[in-house]
Amino acid sequence: MHLNALIYSALCLPCVTGLTLRTSNTNNSSDVVNVRWLEGKPALNLGTTFGLPWPKGKHSGNHTAFTASTDGGEEVALQSWVTSYWADGSIKWTGHAIPGSESVPNGYKVTASASKSIPRRTKPQSNTVGKSKDEIIVDTGKIKASFPKSGNVLVSSLSTASGKIVGKNGKLVLQSQSGVADTQDTSVNKAINYFLFESKINTTTVDEASSVRTLVTVRGSHRIGGKKSTGSHDPWIPFTVRFYLYTNSDTIKIVHTLLFDGAADRDFITGIGLRFDIPLAGEKLYDRHVRIAGVDGGFLNEAVQGITGLRRDPGKAVRTAQFEGKKTPDVGTWATTVSSRLQWIPTWNDYTLTQLSPDGFTLKKRTKAGQSWVKIPGGTRAGGLAYLGGATTGGLAVGLRDFWKRYPTSIDVSNAATDSGQITLWLYSPAGEPMDLRPFHDGLGQDTYAKQLDALEITYEDYEDKYNTPHGIGRTNEIFVRPFDSTPSSDELAALTEFINAPPVLSPPPEYIKQTEAIGTYWDVPNNATATPAVQTIETHLDFLNKYYQGQVGQRKWYGFWDHGDFMHTYDVDRHVWRYDVGGYAWDNSELSPDLFFWNYFLRTGRADVYRFAEAHVRHTSETDVYHLGRYKGFGTRHGVQHWSDSAKQIRVSTPIYRQIFYYVSGGDERIGELLHDLMDADKTFLTVDPRRKVRQDNSTYVPDPKAIDLDLGIDFSGLAAIWLIEWERRGPRWEEAKMAS
Repeated sequence: MHLNALIYSALCLPCVTGLTLRTSNTNNSSDVVNVRWLEGKPALNLGTTFGLPWPKGKHSGNHTAFTASTDGGEEVALQSWVTSYWADGSIKWTGHAIPGSESVPNGYKVTASASKSIPRRTKPQSNTVGKSKDEIIVDTGKIKASFPKSGNVLVSSLSTASGKIVGKNGKLVLQSQSGVADTQDTSVNKAINYFLFESKINTTTVDEASSVRTLVTVRGSHRIGGKKSTGSHDPWIPFTVRFYLYTNSDTIKIVHTLLFDGAADRDFITGIGLRFDIPLAGEKLYDRHVRIAGVDGGFLNEAVQGITGLRRDPGKAVRTAQFEGKKTPDVGTWATTVSSRLQWIPTWNDYTLTQLSPDGFTLKKRTKAGQSWVKIPGGTRAGGLAYLGGATTGGLAVGLRDFWKRYPTSIDVSNAATDSGQITLWLYSPAGEPMDLRPFHDGLGQDTYAKQLDALEITYEDYEDKYNTPHGIGRTNEIFVRPFDSTPSSDELAALTEFINAPPVLSPPPEYIKQTEAIGTYWDVPNNATATPAVQTIETHLDFLNKYYQGQVGQRKWYGFWDHGDFMHTYDVDRHVWRYDVGGYAWDNSELSPDLFFWNYFLRTGRADVYRFAEAHVRHTSETDVYHLGRYKGFGTRHGVQHWSDSAKQIRVSTPIYRQIFYYVSGGDERIGELLHDLMDADKTFLTVDPRRKVRQDNSTYVPDPKAIDLDLGIDFSGLAAIWLIEWERRGPRWEEAKMAS
């Protein structure tokens, strides 16, 4: 039995042990719910969204309102919405947003009340949203951001509360090429075309409910945007970029989603990035600062024109000011041995940090294009944040969550010695190898179902030509952007880097979630006081499985742009490796429902490490293992050497059952919600893809029909039923249709 089978067994404790779990049908939970930070009080509160469950029949969807206070009793502004309803129409799950705050409480209390009985003592601060024909402007009280409704710029300007514009022309950039050179044959290299793309906006919209949290959503695709392209290319790689702005917060959370709609044999992506211009005009070169995150809160801390380490000393006050990112004293107060020779001190125009593996990054800089790069000591796992700005003009920090885990990644600081610098955050680094999504073998002669079934008996791979395609898979990344009035201290940037890589999470205790029965009655929280030896043994096994898989991810380096969040299927006891290269034994792709194990284990324990692991898992399995456009839209791919390589396209991989717990506890994550709704047409894919085509006895006569499709009850119909049920309980755009279907 491999470990996935052990996980599957552990999911059903009564089935394995004959135990009876405690259940509660009293629905006596309080109208006041306590929520706490999963990992303890964070250093920063820049605004947070979270979810809460409610017992059946307790709160009306139309006559309930919610208020919040800190654990110390201070009233807090709260934006609330319903994410799920019970069958009787009462509230099942809600989402809530709290604003940013200077001080961070240990937790909050959320109160549900009849909507007409809520006392309001103070008028809470809220975002200001301005809409015109051409743009949307959001003011959080600490920053202001402008979002155009057309063109190639997603964010036209970012300004601080004082009115300083510190970021401009935020756009997506993408690079690709038409082939890869497998040999040193120069004729092959000459045949390759290279393309530069920029974002092209189709729509820019804003949520109507924006009292505490404003969500601006930009959709579009990438189009040729650079004169250096050596050929023509149709628009491609559709994107959805969501900008989250919280009241009283100076940081924007960006959720960036792209779909691959290219051809694997001629579309090789070489760079995916987000770029901002940084106004620097008027700032002295020695007062311009570059900060790039290294390891464990460390930073590359430099000025564009450095005045430390010189042969002559400008004075301690000058050196200290520059190192700390403050405006240096007037140059007339410097030692003349330095001030008279500033023209001989090089200015560093460009910096680059590149993370090409999960264990190492490199740094380099140069004075200008055409000159040699100078290497800077590198390190292991970079924090994924960079800042460019001036002591008086201010600047911008941009960071990517899980930067080293999603290698190859990089950050470019460019044109720092000019009036307009740039920061480019590369989600896929141009310094890495071209993204090669071609099949890993040529079919091995499997040109009939009989041969494919025979091959399945030896490699466990269900191969079929043209089914091993990445066309339609997706990837979502989280980016954070923060404007500054002046260069921040290294401690401030270190705290921001920590925030970016582990955004604080609010959650109610497991006992409360259990009591509401909003995730069913089949599970229970651990109770060591009354646990029998058999139960204690099971709990020990569950803890072992969780720790083992987390440990294997780190030990086996299961990271990368497409791979982060997944793990392997079965172990090879002879080679002492996981079967990464053996057909269907490689990447797991949700085989035997580990998604349910980790999310249910989080519900039972409330452990932060389990939440982080399950969150990365759901981001991967819902995007990379599922098709979001094209022939297989709505289906996922069975486990294989590549996430998309197996020809078994099935709804059991894309089922919303694997995503629903994260959707609810996160407060209704919009990307996951979109994925859940998009599955509403998955039944139509059965008309073009018959999951049982190779083993069907009536294969020669069976023809799928919209009125009569032959489905497997467990693998197929259960997935469809889950789609309809969650659309109904969420009251999605097609919930009435879903109710009829279910």
